[in-house]
Amino acid sequence: MDGGTIDIVVDRSFGLCGPPRCGRLWIACREDCDESGINVQQPNRTRRILIEGLTVDEMLALPDEHIAALVAVGPVVFSAGSAEILGQIRLRPGSLIVELAQIDGGGEGVLPVLWRLAERYARQRELDAVEWVVHAINCARPNLKLRRLLEKRGFEVRKVEGIGPAYYFRHEIDRASSGT
Repeated sequence: MDGGTIDIVVDRSFGLCGPPRCGRLWIACREDCDESGINVQQPNRTRRILIEGLTVDEMLALPDEHIAALVAVGPVVFSAGSAEILGQIRLRPGSLIVELAQIDGGGEGVLPVLWRLAERYARQRELDAVEWVVHAINCARPNLKLRRLLEKRGFEVRKVEGIGPAYYFRHEIDRASSGT
């Protein structure tokens, strides 16, 4: 802030204005308003969020060998939008397991993009479910916005076998849906 002006940045992915830790004003905003509060038409409100430089469609078109290599390597750090994420994917009969250990940055809708990617991948491979495990329980600097998002989506804290306490959600895949 300088000279009596107030900086406001709109984060439409969560219906709030202003980024965390920047000292700017946080205010609630409506989906159909801009920073000034004026009603605007938004033909495309979502920005393209890339995962390691690829779109969701490009990720889904990767050969099976690439996915098998990702499963085999175990935990990896990857970028999605402005976030750096430590995570891993595993496959077991009927399920894709997405485990997210640490998320630095983000806030522009990275998790919903990962959700859609996992759902579409599971549907393509005719899996029954995507199991989400998010280690956001004992963080040195907890992300309260992330916790609210997880709880709103139905995640519950539970002891996950072989992992310990984590946010967990089993998303049953409706194969009749297109998922796009």
